[in-house]
Order: sequence, then structure tokens, then C-alpha cells
Amino acid sequence: MEHVNKHQLLSIRALKLSFGVIQMDTNVGETDRIVRLVVGIVLLAVAIAGVAELISLEVGPISAMVGAAILAVVGVVLIVTGARRQCALYRLLGIDTRS
Repeated sequence: MEHVNKHQLLSIRALKLSFGVIQMDTNVGETDRIVRLVVGIVLLAVAIAGVAELISLEVGPISAMVGAAILAVVGVVLIVTGARRQCALYRLLGIDTRS
């Protein structure tokens, strides 16, 4: 691997920040990760079942499609944060579930 000097490293970081890439430390522990992945997959499966009209996701004024979309988004967020072991909300709140 090629040696990277301090100025090159700063340039790489500046380039990443200018394109919206933020480097974040791992702050999701193993148990938290597993729970996020399982709950995320379940929510995504329920959302897909709702879109396929296998189950009804209509709750009060919220239509079935809106309910499915909400569940799908939350499910995907949980899956991504579990897979990456990084949670932006945890970072903002100063939470770290690693042991």
C-alpha cells in the first residue's frame, strides 16, 4: 500500500466531506446489531405483505400504502444501521452500545 502523507489525508477527508460522505465511528454493539437486523427484516416483510394485500396495514386515517411505506422505510433504516454498525441518532445523542 502506498504511503499517504498528512496533507494528502486532509485532502481526501475534505473531498469526502464536500461530497457529503461523513466518516463515522462504529457505535452499534453486537446485540443491538442483531436486534436491528431482525426487526428491520420483519418490518420490511410486513410492509411487502401489506403492499401485496396479504395483511391490512390500514390504521385509522393512515392508508395501507402509507403504512407500508412507513414500515418499509423504518425497516430499511434498521437494516442499514445494523449492517454498518453505525447509527447517526446514537451519535447525536452520545450513545454507544458497544461493550
